[in-house]
Amino acid sequence: MSFVILWHDKMDQSSVFYKMGHAMHYEAIKFDGQSITLADLKTAIVGKLGMKAADFDLKIVNTQTDIAYTHNTERVPKGTMLTIKRVRVDHGRGFVPSALHTPVTQLTQSLEDLGPTTNPSTTSEADAMERVISGAHNFPSEVVPTAKG
Repeated sequence: MSFVILWHDKMDQSSVFYKMGHAMHYEAIKFDGQSITLADLKTAIVGKLGMKAADFDLKIVNTQTDIAYTHNTERVPKGTMLTIKRVRVDHGRGFVPSALHTPVTQLTQSLEDLGPTTNPSTTSEADAMERVISGAHNFPSEVVPTAKG
């Protein structure tokens, strides 16, 4: 007896399943790996539905646990069933997928376009932001958030 193993490129793809509000049927979002970030999931849903996301955000709730995902860096495991609700926000404060994928060079250029800072110090805000973007770890103390209490 012999077995034939078929390999398919889509074999490693995972899915999460979502439905809008009180919809009857779930739709699938496919991705590679064991989980997807909330930001990537929102981007996929907004793109799939053809929405413009300037004035709303998506509230995403795990249907099985009734727990909402709130931070864009949270990871949603494959196979999760989700309920999506469109939530109105202030103009311009909605989920903007393109902002998540802006190249670092464009962000740096945007900082340069701002010109001089209004509160000059030995280290300018633009220099501090450049170090954050480049991944430098030796931040001046005025840039590092600290817990006071």
